[in-house]
Amino acid sequence: MRMGTTPGLNFVYVHLNRVINQYDLNVIYVTGTGHGVPGLVANTYLEGSYSELYPNVSQNERGIKGCSCLELLHIPRHLAWSPYLQAC
Repeated sequence: MRMGTTPGLNFVYVHLNRVINQYDLNVIYVTGTGHGVPGLVANTYLEGSYSELYPNVSQNERGIKGCSCLELLHIPRHLAWSPYLQAC
């Protein structure tokens, strides 16, 4: 079954966070550009770290609506192609 890039990146992200917390590690998760960016942005938004870095993308209804527009997320279009994000 083909599921795309984002589920695999989400799987690694979640389990890497678990290991980081369990062993108090300093880790940076580096991925390539492209289709996985929306998934990683969603993870960081849901955990709150994205809103810490970009306070104008708040964790409320206004902020979640902003997650659909690349300009508000400070993500260049050439790094985050997605048919869902191109509507902005």
